[in-house]
Amino acid sequence: MKKYILTIDQGTSSTKVILYDTSGSKIAESTNIIRFVESSENFIEQNPEEVLGSIRKGIEDVIKKSKIHPETVCAVAIDNQGETIIPFRKNDLSPLYNAISWQDGRGEDRIQQLIEDTDLNDYVKNRTGLFASSYFSAAKMEWLVQNVSNVKKEMDNNNLVMATSEVWLINKLISKKELKSDFTTASRTMLLDIETLQWDNKILNFFHLNSKSMPAISPAMNNYGTTDPEMCFGVKAPILVSVVDQQAALVGHRCFRKGEAKLTLGTGGFLQVNSGKDSKNKSSIIIKSLFPQMFDQKSYIYEGQIYSVGSAIEWLKKNDLLEEYSDIDTIENIKPVTQPFFIPALSGVSAPYWKSEPFAAFLGMSLQTTKSDLVRSVLEAIAFRIVQNIKLIEKETGIEIRNLSVDGRVSKSRYILKTIAQLTGIKIIKSKNEDLTSLGCFFLASLEMGLLKSYDDILAFNLDSIVFQEPFDPFLDERFRIWEKLFKVIGILEYRT
Repeated sequence: MKKYILTIDQGTSSTKVILYDTSGSKIAESTNIIRFVESSENFIEQNPEEVLGSIRKGIEDVIKKSKIHPETVCAVAIDNQGETIIPFRKNDLSPLYNAISWQDGRGEDRIQQLIEDTDLNDYVKNRTGLFASSYFSAAKMEWLVQNVSNVKKEMDNNNLVMATSEVWLINKLISKKELKSDFTTASRTMLLDIETLQWDNKILNFFHLNSKSMPAISPAMNNYGTTDPEMCFGVKAPILVSVVDQQAALVGHRCFRKGEAKLTLGTGGFLQVNSGKDSKNKSSIIIKSLFPQMFDQKSYIYEGQIYSVGSAIEWLKKNDLLEEYSDIDTIENIKPVTQPFFIPALSGVSAPYWKSEPFAAFLGMSLQTTKSDLVRSVLEAIAFRIVQNIKLIEKETGIEIRNLSVDGRVSKSRYILKTIAQLTGIKIIKSKNEDLTSLGCFFLASLEMGLLKSYDDILAFNLDSIVFQEPFDPFLDERFRIWEKLFKVIGILEYRT
């Protein structure tokens, strides 16, 4: 009987469920949108039940579309949003609050207090590999303890699970509770020692958290429990993979060697560079976290995040500056009238400045400036932020990035990809496969099952690609240098270290 692997890509704005056969051929897929709960400017939340519903609807859809028997699904793999959290009761799994998104900035005041304690700030960086920021989960978790009475009550009663979103979601999908988070997701909380792979009590104490409320920690490839057929429309199979979406994409891009890099351009932009087995932090600016353990090898990645990518384009649409999302594909063919600059800080700005407050701005407009000019400047600024992070990682770590594999909805913009190539000299590889995050989950599940046995087995998969390799553009480079200086105009004077 033919067998199948079910992958669940639980992203920020949607959940995509894909059914693969064991050879890696896509059989069926379903994408379901997730809304945000209306809140204040820095409070970004989602309804946990709606997120769970998007997964269940996706499973139902692919089973119906493929017309397979649910019992032929032999494994499930799930990736998650990373820093997003859902607190819930240990005894009955009932959520105690909405899911607080990775984009949410409500913990920034507490982060500033941490930064002011120089010794603790250095300790956090050295132990977790992360830069102190409300982007990560810890400050959001503390906010819940201090502001949601039921969260504090259940913590005092030892009935709280304070965890990233996948812990609750997985436990709702399986028959028997398995309160586990994987290493890659745990490394996004700012609470995990990435050397010992244990929760750090000193950091937990600072954020008024305790280890009893935290889930156990597990490798990404492990048995997380067997799906409940009543919850999963007849599917009764082990969940063999749980992993952060960006690390899943890194596996999908097959970036297994030191210096290999991928860039996902979705709601945000996520640059990840394989740094090999070296766990020592070489930079006070660039963050480091964990690559999924494969073949019992612990390895690490350097990262650069850009908060406003797809969200910036959605902002253009909402304000009638862009009619259709697909128009970003054609902007390079429209001759600019003027060339204003854009500071893409609609949700603050991450590496290397780490500022949470929004301060986006157009600069250099005139009476002749057109909508197309503004759209082009936004796309250019997205590319500039990526280039900024590439240059920073290379300078700070000594790792040369030769090839950059890209994916995500915004990677359809040839203008962005060409701009990156013209400023860096790096070969940009755009896979024609648009589901590399899900494919990464498939690879990991196949390794855990023994269907794939080596990196070479994964590299043998044929992924058709488009390559962008452009000559250096001195005019564009001058614009990039001016654009960097413009950060000073709007209040960012120095990198934060």
